[in-house]
Amino acid sequence: MNSSITTVDELNRRKSGPDIATPVVGSFREFLEKHARVKTPDGTYRAYTFDGREALEFVVGIIDKVLGSPGGSPSPGEPISDARLTATGSAQWGKTILELNLLAYAAGIQFRSVGLFLPDEDLVEGVVDSKLRPDVLDQQPWLNSLITLGKAENASGKTVNRKGLFTCTDGRKRSHGMIHGMQKIPTTFSFDIVIEDEKDDIPPTMSRYLTARMTASDLRFRLSIGTQRYAGAGQNKEFEDGTMHIGHFTCAGCGHKQNPEENWPQICRLAVDDAPSPDDPQLQLEGNFRRGVHHEDTKGTKAEATFEFEPDGNFYLACVHCGVALDRHAPEFIPLHPEREKLQHWSVRISQLLVAAIALKQIVADWCQNAVQDPDAMKTFYVDRLGLPRSSSQQLDQKILDRARSLEYFDLSLSPAPKHNAFRRSRHR
Repeated sequence: MNSSITTVDELNRRKSGPDIATPVVGSFREFLEKHARVKTPDGTYRAYTFDGREALEFVVGIIDKVLGSPGGSPSPGEPISDARLTATGSAQWGKTILELNLLAYAAGIQFRSVGLFLPDEDLVEGVVDSKLRPDVLDQQPWLNSLITLGKAENASGKTVNRKGLFTCTDGRKRSHGMIHGMQKIPTTFSFDIVIEDEKDDIPPTMSRYLTARMTASDLRFRLSIGTQRYAGAGQNKEFEDGTMHIGHFTCAGCGHKQNPEENWPQICRLAVDDAPSPDDPQLQLEGNFRRGVHHEDTKGTKAEATFEFEPDGNFYLACVHCGVALDRHAPEFIPLHPEREKLQHWSVRISQLLVAAIALKQIVADWCQNAVQDPDAMKTFYVDRLGLPRSSSQQLDQKILDRARSLEYFDLSLSPAPKHNAFRRSRHR
């Protein structure tokens, strides 16, 4: 970036020539697939892909629908005013790179002004210097030429210099953006799009002021994205107020649709003979695997075949009805409240089980080695892995589980069993 640029007017003059080759981008999805890049573990960058993160296609589709992207899915249309999207769930499913590229697309392609709001100001510097600049702007030279970090022009025409601000212009159109910590109420700037990152950490009294920052816009799109840690409050309440789209896998064997996080841990299996089989043992609450086939132990007592967790095990998700392996690359999102689309409030929950790019092995290891051993670790597992808020948890020890398994099957019925009737008659004689 040219450090000699000091004012917005000078920036406009330098960028008004034909030397900036701005690409034609039809949708946010196209922007991600053709222009966005992601950092690899070895420090290099590769093209953004939905492979292994197919669940994000659903979120991106809603964003394109709201923005009225010309090449959006399912078809282009007019922008939807006053829409809300709550994208919640587990940790590390790609939310940061998604929101930063949305900021770049909205400002650099659609010339919409965007505000990204974080829980505190300390996070702003890290996001700008270690994420936005190297992972987004430096990977797209044409975008880097349009955007000047640290400067923005407010409604009165005054240039403001501040960390987290930016101005985007091609010499004809102009937009601005702000990455701001919510320890202070944002003022001065107006936005078309407001993004809240980790809403549970943003004080509700501060969050309410963000709506007024979009009054002058014709779009007024509000997106909250992050984990949900408190049942019935914050991010979880926003999710429950929306359409509540929940990811399902459809079994190729019996056709049963199942949500993986609500069927954990029994939906997870261990492939004993390398290839998945309906007879493979299921993951249990105590952190081991049990097979439904009974055998006699050394004392001649009927018992289930038990397999302890091993880090190099072959783990997979299987239908809870028939045991056929499920395809983690094919999630389908089904709304619990489809009627709320009329209210233009979409909400979606994404767990790590829905993201094939996150190895199932590390999720199983966290469950077996941490969650089942400690109530606090269990609470963290439900939030960060399954995307479910959990206000309290109780540890189940082996004695409780063994005692539960030793009880005879008891059938609850509205009609008393014959022996109960006989017992009643003997008492009333």
